[in-house]
Amino acid sequence: MVDSQPGILSSCRAALRALGHEMDPEMDIRSIIGPPIEDVMRYLLSSFGDDRIAEAVDAYRAD
Repeated sequence: MVDSQPGILSSCRAALRALGHEMDPEMDIRSIIGPPIEDVMRYLLSSFGDDRIAEAVDAYRAD
């Protein structure tokens, strides 16, 4: 079995940084792994008042 969680979390952080945001290192987002990445990015960006979901998804996939 492969643990993809570290890679997913790293890509989420990189996507947020690409849009100028820094995720709180204490924030536990393990519980949101699983839904479509658009939903994950919507959730993460909402705390910054940012609605650039498509850009975040592109940045996530580029990482």
